[in-house]
Amino acid sequence: MGRRSYGALLFAAAIVPLAIWLKAGPQSPSCRCYPGDPCWPSANKWESLNVSLSGNLISVEPIGSLAGQFLKHTLVTHLRRWQLDGVTDPAHPESLCTIGHLAQYTANVTSAADVKEVLEFVKKHNIHLVIRNTSHDYLERSTGAGAVNLWTHNLKSIETIPSYASSGYNGPAMKIGAGIQGFEAQNAAHESGYVIVTGLCPDVGIAGGYTQGGGHGSLASRYGLSADQVLEWEVITAGGELKTASPTQNSDLYWALSGGGGGTYAVVLSMMVRVYPEEENSVAS
Repeated sequence: MGRRSYGALLFAAAIVPLAIWLKAGPQSPSCRCYPGDPCWPSANKWESLNVSLSGNLISVEPIGSLAGQFLKHTLVTHLRRWQLDGVTDPAHPESLCTIGHLAQYTANVTSAADVKEVLEFVKKHNIHLVIRNTSHDYLERSTGAGAVNLWTHNLKSIETIPSYASSGYNGPAMKIGAGIQGFEAQNAAHESGYVIVTGLCPDVGIAGGYTQGGGHGSLASRYGLSADQVLEWEVITAGGELKTASPTQNSDLYWALSGGGGGTYAVVLSMMVRVYPEEENSVAS
């Protein structure tokens, strides 16, 4: 590449962010709406969302709030004697009991319609959205201050399909709801004489960040990562559209979800994965 061509390339790269900013317009908000801001929805609006979710909107409380009064009146002497060591501030009688970095509300979604309601609400009010499955994330990406948690843990559908057929695979498969955990998937597979690639921790929801982030497990050396097993994803996009993503349909979304990171590209409702004939498997650690 010549110097002139290289310079033109650098110039083009430099103006792309500006073009994106101009397209967004100066009226685009730079920050999300936060509790206490004038834009924060009223109690009536939150209640309206709760009604649309059949009463499944949860107002998140500080973890210590339930035990606060009990500790104050019953155990305060013991706490003062043993736990005021400078690193356990929550035990101090003068400490504040706040929600901290936890989400403000949790939407316990049980259907695609619920997901659409939540997406429409947070978009309308410019509120940060966090997708949470079983919350096995040490980097705390499944929560966020002032956010709404879209909780997929109770999307518990599961179906074994003995003869799945597509252009790239013919064989047994299993359709797993986003809330299905590893032990539930393994039990269902076992009942039909199959095994499925999951992680070593049986409590992890396998259609969430586990598979969307790659998905290591004891069977990975034999069959590949969990992301390699996915035949199709059933998702709701940020625009509220219900889509199926596979290697031949919405393929860009399929490949992005298959290892690109949990909660990044769409809200996963379910995934279709390969299963294999059951066999003995020994694991040592």
